[in-house]
Amino acid sequence: MSATDWAEIGVFLSGGGIFLTAITLGFVVYDVTRPERRFRKLKNPVTAYFVIPSSHHHDCSFAHQNEHEHIVQRIVLPSHSEVIVDFALIPKMDFNTTNVIFACDGDTKVKPKMIEIYNRFVETGPRRHVVPGSPGVVDFIDKYWSFHVVENSRWTIGTTRAFGFKIRTSHPGIYRMPIYFIGEAVEGNISELSIKVADEPRDLMYFVDNNHHAFNCIVGIWPR
Repeated sequence: MSATDWAEIGVFLSGGGIFLTAITLGFVVYDVTRPERRFRKLKNPVTAYFVIPSSHHHDCSFAHQNEHEHIVQRIVLPSHSEVIVDFALIPKMDFNTTNVIFACDGDTKVKPKMIEIYNRFVETGPRRHVVPGSPGVVDFIDKYWSFHVVENSRWTIGTTRAFGFKIRTSHPGIYRMPIYFIGEAVEGNISELSIKVADEPRDLMYFVDNNHHAFNCIVGIWPR
């Protein structure tokens, strides 16, 4: 082989080495940054909705119903009342929790309080009705009136979680309702839900499903 041939082979091998080095470096960077990407996603791992159930399923004391199920992110509740509210939590990723915390922001003397689990999605079973403080119940309410659902759970994409609470309202106002997810290396939380408490509820509750066009609820859901 001539000197020129050897030179061409050397250039080829040198280029190949640079290419392989770049690929290796790419895998290293991917492995290093992958946990950080997961941590960022864990900070907001779920999309949450209030559910106005279909009239075929069960009663909803605070909203007018029809044959359709509706999802909203703000509900209007009467003041100084106790109502059962249904929730749907949709995971954006796979993750684990040991504790899910539901709460409303605000002064504990006036804000809405979750006082019992009342999950009407469950027809029979131990999670249908849970009263903190009852014998054998590990769920609890802390001094800030945050409701802790204590359970080892695996959340997976494509599996919607149904929750339900009996909520006691007090004074009128608008209260943000964050939900916290404890169990991974990073605490997750969401804050898209809110509750408006009114002496005379009149505001529409606007649904968020853009594909839903039922004739008698195109604009929103009227409170009762």
